Amino acid sequence: DLKFILLLRFKRKILRVEILLFNLSQVSNTFIFLTKRVGGRLLRRKGKKKGREMGGAQAMKRIPRIKFPQRHPKPSGSESRIQAEPLAGDASHTFFSGSKASTTTTLGGKASLQPERTPVSKEEIEAILLGGCI
Repeated sequence: DLKFILLLRFKRKILRVEILLFNLSQVSNTFIFLTKRVGGRLLRRKGKKKGREMGGAQAMKRIPRIKFPQRHPKPSGSESRIQAEPLAGDASHTFFSGSKASTTTTLGGKASLQPERTPVSKEEIEAILLGGCI
């Protein structure tokens, strides 16, 4: 019979573990098993509460799941009604109502659903470079 006494450091404490082996073939398997189970059931001490007798990986605090906001929130029914009924004195709505882009496609989405860009003429480019007025 082989008797090993191991002193293991775990959570800033030194633990004494006694192992009794019956033959030499069990030595390597036992040490591999011990290295995997440090802080687990083999190293339990008397007087510990049940909740603290977890393995080393389970004893670590769980990292909370990160919840990212939705990129394109779905409009609710009340918001769509507000956008559909503009105020009579709303000048910005009357100015942008003639544009081809709808409110759903300008917020974002696939490029195929976006309105096509109108090409800028050379005269417009020259006017912008000269002073910004057309």
